[in-house]
Amino acid sequence: MAENWQKDGLDVAMLEMNPGRDGRNISEVTGAQPISFLAEPSGPAHFFGYPYTDRVLHCSGVTTWASGKTLLRVPCLMGMGSSGGPYLSGDAAAEGTVVAVNISGDGKASYGTALGAFAQRLYQQSESG
Repeated sequence: MAENWQKDGLDVAMLEMNPGRDGRNISEVTGAQPISFLAEPSGPAHFFGYPYTDRVLHCSGVTTWASGKTLLRVPCLMGMGSSGGPYLSGDAAAEGTVVAVNISGDGKASYGTALGAFAQRLYQQSESG
């Protein structure tokens, strides 16, 4: 996790899970979406989260840049509890690609840290052990 995590573009963390007793990785059991570290606003994004509920909620909208090229803005209102929820580009029902993770919102939109070079370095560090 970033030491200056409150700075735009650094509010992201990676978690590496150990294999289960049967030797399988969590992604082999649950499935996983591909990740892109080249996030660009283009077409609709799908946003998933658990605000105030124990079931996943979904909204979608066309993304735009907010705060330079570090935050993606999607015109969805999820509310408290949706932090960390993924923004997926492409067909979320099939093979959507994770391009950002939600960090905040206001009365008009939600904002997610775009997965760029910083997130890619964290991911590579988690993969190398």
